[in-house]
Amino acid sequence: MTTIHIQSAETEEDMRKLRPLFQKFHALARLPGEYDSTVEGRLAALVKSGTGFIFWEGSDPDKPTGVIGGVIVEDLFTRTRYAQELFWYTEPESPHGTGAALLEAYENMARESGAAIARLTSLAHLRSDAVAWVYGRRGYILRETHFEKEL
Repeated sequence: MTTIHIQSAETEEDMRKLRPLFQKFHALARLPGEYDSTVEGRLAALVKSGTGFIFWEGSDPDKPTGVIGGVIVEDLFTRTRYAQELFWYTEPESPHGTGAALLEAYENMARESGAAIARLTSLAHLRSDAVAWVYGRRGYILRETHFEKEL
């Protein structure tokens, strides 16, 4: 049994190591355009500023198998600090429990950062019923539905 090792990504070197996972998330999320590797520098800057966070599974430090990242922000209406997950991806061959371990790291970081709320997103085309069931079991409630239009 492989031990799950979750660590924080903080440097541009860490971001480059995570590039294959970022690219796979980009494709899975059906984001427009080609993957732009300059996102790695922007992510590193967010982490350095204390606004962003990224955790990754690194049982084999040369082959990350999962990643989660997002930001800590303040709600404009309520002034409540919250954590917003922006991406979360695990390889099919990642150790069993990797996704849950990444989510636990995210929730712990949110609490330690003074966030009162943790928010998760879900890609609409990826079995949203199953995702809602998993999120619900962890105490998350459906708050809103997000629509998007390319301009």
